[in-house]
Order: sequence, then C-alpha cells, then structure tokens
Amino acid sequence: MEDLIYMIAMSALGAIVVPTWYFSKGEKRKRKLRKARRWSLAELPEGTFGKVVGTARIFEDTLTAPISGRPCVFYQIVVSYDDARSSQLLKEAIGVPFIIEDETGRAVVDPRGAEVLLVQDRFRISGELDATTPVEAALLSRHAKLRGPGTKLWYRESIIEAGEVVAIYGAGGHEPDPEASPAAEYRGAPSMRLRLSSARSYTLLLSDDPVMVA
Repeated sequence: MEDLIYMIAMSALGAIVVPTWYFSKGEKRKRKLRKARRWSLAELPEGTFGKVVGTARIFEDTLTAPISGRPCVFYQIVVSYDDARSSQLLKEAIGVPFIIEDETGRAVVDPRGAEVLLVQDRFRISGELDATTPVEAALLSRHAKLRGPGTKLWYRESIIEAGEVVAIYGAGGHEPDPEASPAAEYRGAPSMRLRLSSARSYTLLLSDDPVMVA
C-alpha cells in the first residue's frame, strides 16, 4: 500500500514538474533556436527571421566581467541565496555592440535587450568563509540588494568573449561596411554588412551553448 501511495505521489509530482520544465523560458528559447532555419550572414535576407552562427569579434568597446575580470562584449551575472534558481536575488545583463563573422561575411550585433542562453562558467560563493568583495558589493548596491555580513550568496557568471562562437536568432537590415574593401559591383558599390538588433516587436536571442551553435 505504501509503495502504491509513493508511486501515485511521484507520478503526480512528475505531472507538475515536466510541463513546468518544458514550458520554462529557457526551454522555449532552446526549441526556438533548434527549430530555426540557419542562414549564412551573406544569405540572410533583410527583415527575415533566422539563425546565424559566427565568431564574436570586438567592434568598438569591451566590458570587464565583474566576478572573473575577463574582457568580454556581454556578461550576465545571476545572484541567488543558494544553488536553486528559484532563490534568485538579482540578474544583471550588460552588453556592447560586437561583430560576428562567418566564412561569407560579417554582422554588427547590438545585444541590448536581447534574451540569452549562455553557459555559466564562473561560480563564486560569498558570506561564510569568503567575505563579499568590493566588486560584489557594488553589484548588489546597484540593484539595492545589499545584505548583512555573513549572508551566503551564490554568484554565477556567463560571458560572450572575442573568439567565441555564438548563435543568434533574429532579424536585421543591411548597412555599408566601412571596414571592407569596395565590392566588385556596378559603380563600385560598397560592401554591405548585416546589423542585428532587438526591436519593439521582437528581441534577439543569443547563445554560446555548444548544442545551439552546432
């Protein structure tokens, strides 16, 4: 009887957990990227939604990831009370425009307002044995989330850095590429590059997940 009750309870739990996981924002974003048609940068038509994959390059500016101090063009920090996502205290995501390149061309990517699926590859715990660092305190202060001494906090950091392969889902338009040599076209028209950015009606989706960029 106890085994039967246990099996019924676990089945009920699964009926709740599986749909919750399947319809979570992260899983929806993964399905969108997996199902999207992949285009080369040169072939993606203006205003057409699609997936492009390329190597990130520095455009004009760079950032410094707060926890690891790594140079990057985009970072995301998630701070929580423990290792459970449900205990999230804050999230900070900041990016600067960067270039992606593939074998056919280049594009400028403006990551402001983008949704991201990034690999969390730096972790730190503060509050018990390790005191909060000045950088961490500044992060908490920016979001009005300062906590008392000894409060245990988990910090998870993700970045997009130069030389990293990223996948991007979205749409964009073309603009002259001042860094390219003139195209061999009528009257020497300049080479064009794609510019990808979010708009009122949609947001870009960025990922460095190895499965998404394959």
